Amino acid sequence: MPSISESRAALVFLFILLPLGAAAPIRYFVVVSAVSSCAFFSREKGTFFEPITKLRVKTQNAISLIQKAKEGVRRPSLPMNDDVLRRLRTRIDNNNLEDVKKLNWVYISYVFGLRPSECDDVIKSPRIESHDGIPTLIVIQTKLTVVDESESEREKKIPVICEEQMKALDILKQARAMRPSPTWIDKRCKEDGKHYRQNQRYDLYCGRKGFIDFMLSKGQDIQQASIFAGHKSIDTTWT
Repeated sequence: MPSISESRAALVFLFILLPLGAAAPIRYFVVVSAVSSCAFFSREKGTFFEPITKLRVKTQNAISLIQKAKEGVRRPSLPMNDDVLRRLRTRIDNNNLEDVKKLNWVYISYVFGLRPSECDDVIKSPRIESHDGIPTLIVIQTKLTVVDESESEREKKIPVICEEQMKALDILKQARAMRPSPTWIDKRCKEDGKHYRQNQRYDLYCGRKGFIDFMLSKGQDIQQASIFAGHKSIDTTWT
């Protein structure tokens, strides 16, 4: 490849890319030459890598629409756990059907590790199958609808391995759940008298954030829990 000074055809671009899950920007230099293919260099990792195939226009447009629909940047939620769930239960009116349904929504999200949109979908149209005699909840990962994957590739199968999940299945069959607001969750999950930083909140993702620890407490290993959560990489599970 000719150097930049040797070839007027060579262009240098500096891209600031934000990979999913990155805590800080990673800088890449891209050198484009008229007589050679693109070569990418990561300063932080000190390695070269090949560029990926350009996304189809359909996929680019879908991603663009999703990004435009977002409002600001969501901070990670505080995770649900059994103690927080017990506190939440004591702060609802069991005679108020709406409160009970909101609690059930959080409960389903927690024991199955569902994203908010996934939880809404399984409540609306639960799909339960039997695999080797084990009841299994079939979930379409709505987060992946913006990329070119078939429905079967977007499916995740979550087997019922504990009584908490069996109870959640009964709730789904009875359609006794509805999405709460983030404020409703945060107000009822926080511990009285405890100081929380301004960015520490419980929101619609609190159940999913506590799912891995919940699965580990039930004797599942981290690899299996990662599959149930629908993570593409176990690296995501650890974050």
